[in-house]
Amino acid sequence: REILAGFEIDVLEIRDPAPVLGESEEAQRGRRLALLQTALLEHAASYNLRTVMTFHQKVEEAAAFATKLPETAAELYLNDATNDDLAAADKLPKSSIDAAFYELETGRHVPPHRVWSAWLCGDHLVAERREALRQFANGIDAAGHRIHRAFLASVRVLGEGVDITGERGVEAVCFADTRGSQVEIVQNIGRALRLNKDGTTKVARIIVPVFLEPGEDPDDMVASASFRPLVAVLQGLRSHDERLVEQLASRALMRQPRAKLHHLVRNEDGQITGASGTRGEDQEQDGTQGAVESALLHFSSPRDAATIAAFLRTRVYRPESLVWLEGYQALLRWRKKHHINGLHTVPYDTETEVGVTQAFPLGRWVHQQRKALRAGELDDHRKELLDAEEAGMVWEPGDEAWENKLAALRSYHRAHGHLAPRQDAVWGESEGLVPVGQHIANLRRKGGLGKDPERAAARATQLTAIDPDWDCPWPLDWQRYYRVLADLVDADGILPSIEPGVLFEGDDLGKWLARQREASTWAQLSTEQQERLSQLGVQPL
Repeated sequence: REILAGFEIDVLEIRDPAPVLGESEEAQRGRRLALLQTALLEHAASYNLRTVMTFHQKVEEAAAFATKLPETAAELYLNDATNDDLAAADKLPKSSIDAAFYELETGRHVPPHRVWSAWLCGDHLVAERREALRQFANGIDAAGHRIHRAFLASVRVLGEGVDITGERGVEAVCFADTRGSQVEIVQNIGRALRLNKDGTTKVARIIVPVFLEPGEDPDDMVASASFRPLVAVLQGLRSHDERLVEQLASRALMRQPRAKLHHLVRNEDGQITGASGTRGEDQEQDGTQGAVESALLHFSSPRDAATIAAFLRTRVYRPESLVWLEGYQALLRWRKKHHINGLHTVPYDTETEVGVTQAFPLGRWVHQQRKALRAGELDDHRKELLDAEEAGMVWEPGDEAWENKLAALRSYHRAHGHLAPRQDAVWGESEGLVPVGQHIANLRRKGGLGKDPERAAARATQLTAIDPDWDCPWPLDWQRYYRVLADLVDADGILPSIEPGVLFEGDDLGKWLARQREASTWAQLSTEQQERLSQLGVQPL
């Protein structure tokens, strides 16, 4: 099997700064193509990319992209930050709300004559294709002059077996349109995964533009139609090798601040002399092995791992309808907004914002999922998603109360080492006090775990996992004294001398111990109680 380079997927989340309402699809695609040019040039500057292939489905779009790119590059270069801009920014007063400036940087973009662009389609002659590929892969223009960045727009013209070889090869691919087949997507990704000819380490970049709707929150990506291009690319990768997407899922991290990779250095004449003051423009970057081992999925804005995991589960592994996913995303968003963990009931009248919907009826949606489950109409995969920790679905009204009660009992046991509290004992903090003593007393009564035998057995198992003696056949008061004394036994298994009057949380340990040693009391104890006391060195007098 051919060895391929490592890769990272960069999701360019692009928002139209001046959307036009009611414009035609053709006009919208034209505007988005212009926005993509700017975003791609900025991204290329961030990673010092020298060769980028873009893939389109329409010839006119590929041609327009390549033709207009030099103009966009010239505009970005003209508006690049200068040393004077940085000096002026430093002199501004500190923000009263601790706001920070957008990162200014000089020398970010290269002069327009150092940016090369071309496009190819099936109508180009073989000789024309070869010449375009030669210039692109070797970083030269038609006159043989060195260029810094090269962009090649392609419309399904480079079939399988057509390798792009040269001094630079293909460092990145960008999917301007993902409406092609999964085979096409995998084939196009493969352009960037060819190893460097000289054997040096390479990390290819797979760039996926995502155009956000006005007002859309990218955190709502689970149910967003805007992220269909990313879904298409990930499904293409998964069709080629499932392990690739599994690796993305296990290493998905939000974008972190990173060391700058470019920092173009210019001489007195304004010519580029290197990057970071040490490298020439054509010298290979160092330390890329660390990039291979870093996160493989990057977003333009921070994204938590739970959101990415939910996206992969619902859109890639087991694709769901966007209609159902809107409700699922609303549930996740509502819980995150209110800092909710674990099982939690959603009130029936709850409405919440999700995507571009301002008042999604979340409470009614949750109720519909319960009805579907009772009717046997809820898909197993959907139930798995709703049972996940981040969703915390409550299927029955009593479930949430039981889980809260169980959590309080676990906490009490961690602190005391037993589930034998006084009947008037409460546990928790301030307004969250829980009557754990009364709870245990009620649970130990006949039918205390509920009328449903299956549910009662499950709850008994949960309590036993906390403390096997929660339902001991003797009084809880006896169990509490015993557990406290058992914790006082030293390393040699010897119980220290405890005289009557020695209290622990209101219990007179010495008085109780003396009573157990009385022959009349000892005779009333069960065999197991006697054995437990004997293990502590307690014997009848």
